Amino acid sequence: MPAPNTQEIERKICEALVDGALQRKWAVTVFDSEEDAIEDSSDRDAILDAMFATDEETLTFKDGQGAKVGAIYLTHGEGRTVINNHTTEPELEALVDAVMAKFG
Repeated sequence: MPAPNTQEIERKICEALVDGALQRKWAVTVFDSEEDAIEDSSDRDAILDAMFATDEETLTFKDGQGAKVGAIYLTHGEGRTVINNHTTEPELEALVDAVMAKFG
């Protein structure tokens, strides 16, 4: 169940980020501002459940060799600007750009 402030467009953006990461074979960690709610996961449903359990989280991505690809800070309740901040690694920029071209 999405956090109370999550808007429909945010859900779509978040799903697209997770789907894009998993298509790239990245593992996802969801930090819920207190702890890692899920760590190095490729389980789409578990990742999304952890994301939508809170109003803000940081997603950290690792490639297939365990190297950090980057991180995205999300704040729900902001609509199309749910992506509050992110690191600037080229691989992550490509994912964010692709998602925002579709929904931004």
